[in-house]
Amino acid sequence: MFQFVPRKVAQKTPRPPQQYAPVPPVASTSSAEQLIHTKGKGDSKGNGETKGKGRSTEDQVKHEDLVSLLWLSLSDYSLWSNVNLRRAVATAEEGWVPLSYVLQQSTHIAHLHVKPPDAAFVKAVRAQTECPFEVRMLVSSPSKSAWYGNELSMKEDPGGYEIRRRDWSEALTRVRNSTRNECEAQTVYMESIPLSSRTVPGIFHFASSLSSHSGTTPDVQNITLPPHHQDRPGDAPKCKGFALVTFSDKETVGRLVDEWPWLPRRTDVRADEGGRSSAAHEAVKFGFRVLPKARWDELKEEYLAYRQQLLDQANDAGKVDLPRPEIGKTQDETDDVAMEDALSNVHATLDPSAPFPRGCLVFVRNVHPETNKTTLKTLFTAHAFGPASASSTLDYVDYNKGMTSCHLRLSSPAHARTLVSAFEDRPIVQRLGLDSAGTPAADGERPISAEVVDGEREELYWNKVPEKVRREAVRKAIAELSGEGAGIGTGLGTDEEQQQGKRPRKRRRKA
Repeated sequence: MFQFVPRKVAQKTPRPPQQYAPVPPVASTSSAEQLIHTKGKGDSKGNGETKGKGRSTEDQVKHEDLVSLLWLSLSDYSLWSNVNLRRAVATAEEGWVPLSYVLQQSTHIAHLHVKPPDAAFVKAVRAQTECPFEVRMLVSSPSKSAWYGNELSMKEDPGGYEIRRRDWSEALTRVRNSTRNECEAQTVYMESIPLSSRTVPGIFHFASSLSSHSGTTPDVQNITLPPHHQDRPGDAPKCKGFALVTFSDKETVGRLVDEWPWLPRRTDVRADEGGRSSAAHEAVKFGFRVLPKARWDELKEEYLAYRQQLLDQANDAGKVDLPRPEIGKTQDETDDVAMEDALSNVHATLDPSAPFPRGCLVFVRNVHPETNKTTLKTLFTAHAFGPASASSTLDYVDYNKGMTSCHLRLSSPAHARTLVSAFEDRPIVQRLGLDSAGTPAADGERPISAEVVDGEREELYWNKVPEKVRREAVRKAIAELSGEGAGIGTGLGTDEEQQQGKRPRKRRRKA
């Protein structure tokens, strides 16, 4: 007799297989463009979280981006420029190196806001049929300490992934015979890159489409985003429409320079073979142009020299020539005459109808980039007029965070000249952002420098200041020259408070 009798012995009938439509191949356009098209197939919010064709296309786009970043991390240029990476590939067993080490050495992956896991790169490599990489999982036998629950051993990862290029041996041979001049000759400067391709993977796909390379490995070897002059050290580079791209041969560089000249820009596109028409149309639309890196270096040097020339001219225009002593008069008499002439000129220009107070603007250089307005006002006032001086001598500090220069608005021309003379006679440096006292400048350090702004520079600056603030500055300067500056400045705040007015304090209601 059976101990157990099933209720139903019949097997479940299998469901008929579902029919799926084939997924069309992804066009060879930039990754940013494909992401935009994929989002359009999603929901009404455009987040791309769809099923079927839309989701598979999005995954394939992400795979292409990850593989392009891997290629830039293990390209010939990366092996040539990174000695540690080249040594790791050369000493590894048949070219297999840890994937985590490659991702750690890559500058492109290090600047990503969200770093994908190692499994995502492995999945991307295995998803492509024609991929220049091979990946494998490395599994090691656990130690005894892992079986018995040692905390230190449990934190260690006994396994991992390894990656290698399919042509790793030939790549090492090419890298050992490469020189810096060859790499410079294989690099071009690209400007006006289409908006949809202004990422490192986007530039990679865009440049690969224009080069029409037919080899087994990608043609793009390296992508460098030149930093902006306002970027701080350590900031992640951002594409602003231009980049330096290194290719695998000089023929591609010459062809791109001929097809996309610097002057004039192209305005027509022919239907090229190999799927280049879409990328070429985008390039023409944004005015894309290419320049050899050697020529770009020459233009950069000319620009820097011209910029320094303009700065020198502006500094020379801001200097005031002192009158020479006249023959037959003593030095004291000459100084008195010069002072009377200067005061008469200032009184002539500082009438109540003057557009701004002349001689009250000072330009300062070499301040700490992490300082603030309050610290600078305390520093300038104490160093020029003493720690017990009135705060009304320095009206306003016009400073923006991250800059090494600023403008100062003094209450009178005499205060402006006193401040400039103080920093010339006793040079100091601001070594910390919150340093409000300053430190005497040592040899080799660039001290804080100040100069009185006049002429066209002064007029251009005051034109950006609100009219109400300018009138108050003129009134205060006239009162200071007339000896009535003791009461000026009381009840007045900063420029923003003068424009908007102080809000009246709310009285508390009695309970």
